Amino acid sequence: FVAGGEGGIIRVYERSDDTKEMFRKAKDVKLDSVAEKGGHLGPGANAITALVVSPSEETLVMATRSSQLLQLSLNPSDISKEESQVDNVLTSFHSGQILGVDVCVRKPLVVTCGIDKSVRIWNYIERTQDLCKHFAEEAFSVAFHPSGFHLIVGFSDKLRLMNLLMEDIRTYKEIPIKACRECRFSHGGQFFAAVNSNTIQVYKTYTCEVVCNLRGHQSKVRSVCWTQDDSKLVSTGNDGAVYEYDIIKEGRRFSDWAQKTTHFSCIVAHSSTDNNTHTNTLYVVGSDNMLKEIQGGKNINSLESNAMLGQLALAAQARALFAGVAEQDMPGPLRCYNFPLDGEYA
Repeated sequence: FVAGGEGGIIRVYERSDDTKEMFRKAKDVKLDSVAEKGGHLGPGANAITALVVSPSEETLVMATRSSQLLQLSLNPSDISKEESQVDNVLTSFHSGQILGVDVCVRKPLVVTCGIDKSVRIWNYIERTQDLCKHFAEEAFSVAFHPSGFHLIVGFSDKLRLMNLLMEDIRTYKEIPIKACRECRFSHGGQFFAAVNSNTIQVYKTYTCEVVCNLRGHQSKVRSVCWTQDDSKLVSTGNDGAVYEYDIIKEGRRFSDWAQKTTHFSCIVAHSSTDNNTHTNTLYVVGSDNMLKEIQGGKNINSLESNAMLGQLALAAQARALFAGVAEQDMPGPLRCYNFPLDGEYA
């Protein structure tokens, strides 16, 4: 039989001919090497929480406290080896909360970062992890360049621009913004915006020159979004304000709307053209359990959501609006609203 526990050690026992000792320990397998692959997980991360043996009794699968799924061969020829190899069943996973996620426009790739100090690249078509790199600092936010060759990662000490290589993620520029919790590339990739407390800084991607500093928020900025033509940037935050900035005109404020009693958490922008008139419509959610539609600095529509919505995402071709429910007693629900909004969702 096999046993495992808090110490992260798998012990394999075999039946013994000794009448005083019915079973003898045949093998000890430590999970330390797996912890090194998983990054700086802290004490107890390799504690084994579940064990199961395959029907053929040749493979042992184990789950650990750090959310890893591992396998060990129980084949007698492998058990007799001095060092037994413990591998991931599929791939390694984040061992804690995921703090940032973004999707590449031109490649089937997703990037995630989390409190386990790792940045991971996933292929959502092949359902595999292409790359994983651990850093010395926690990563709070991440953004994928449309080309799929560059990343912005907001670490606790600095904002780093990184090149995505075949087998590495390499820093090529550092910007002194601490604990940046929101960053976004423009749709064309020529600009990126990074939140620095209650200020938004816009940079040129390839030279890292400052384009403009966007001010106005009285509290932390929670969310930013580029309009479709990259001419404007919209933002919202804990102060209940919604701002639209004109990047072409040195970041001048184009429109604003506020509801000071609400902490807004996310904003998305939809651009439409009617009779040669270009209009940006903003959608925001926050602590008031409402989905609001803002246009030209006016609240033109409000839908009761009956739950606090935390994040929004507008589908390509604007066919649906996705919303994530942020209620503590309702973990993980995802809503799909008809678009344009009519209040119906699935």
